[in-house]
Amino acid sequence: MKSIAINKPGSPWYIDIGLALLILLWLYTGLSKIFRHEHFVFQMGLSPAKLVSANKEILSWSVPIIELLIVAMLSFAKPRKLGLVFSILLLIVFEIYIISMLYNGHLPCACGGVVGLLGWKEHVVFNAVYLLIAIAVYFSEYPRVRKRE
Repeated sequence: MKSIAINKPGSPWYIDIGLALLILLWLYTGLSKIFRHEHFVFQMGLSPAKLVSANKEILSWSVPIIELLIVAMLSFAKPRKLGLVFSILLLIVFEIYIISMLYNGHLPCACGGVVGLLGWKEHVVFNAVYLLIAIAVYFSEYPRVRKRE
């Protein structure tokens, strides 16, 4: 029986699992932000980060669209490397935002779905785990090739 693989045949199983976790994360959060769009816009408007609250309308569509584009890139071999890079960058941006929220007290969360139920400290850990997964998959899938002189 042939197994279904996200990645190329012969690749380590943990790359498939990492890619599947990233795809599920971005798919879930992107769709939940679209399906609960009004709530997402409202929560972004409450953000003390002026950059976020002042641009809530454009961000409310661009963030979930970017997340869903990452899903598409991760799902296919050719754009996968770019999808992993965007995953890492977006997770870093979210991590910086979340850490800044830790220093601003109890603030609303504009995250999608059940991720929004996490406290800020749990958010940091959750994002850090996914950031490590994205980095591990990237470097496992695209190891740096050193030229010998």
